[in-house]
Amino acid sequence: GIVSSVGRTMEEFKTSVTVAAHKKVTFELTYEELLKRTLGKYELQIHARPMQPVADFKVDVYIHEKAGISYIEVKGGLSTKALANAITKTHADKQAWVHFYPTVDQ
Repeated sequence: GIVSSVGRTMEEFKTSVTVAAHKKVTFELTYEELLKRTLGKYELQIHARPMQPVADFKVDVYIHEKAGISYIEVKGGLSTKALANAITKTHADKQAWVHFYPTVDQ
């Protein structure tokens, strides 16, 4: 396929991909950001909108905080009952992981 970047700011990434029928494509974005703490909390918003059903769509978030992590909360559109089994959250001491692996039907 042909990949062309149609825009990028520090907080927004857009990509347009042309793929032949019945072929597969893998797109991986690795992104690091130093988050600002407000009232002892950090907030990260991820907006991913595939324009059609995706068979193997995954979002992985890894967090490391030197001072320790007391809890992880997932809010917004991902916190619905229909998507509850697509989200896993784990944390231990100074690290946390959030995984979002929805099925095609979700």
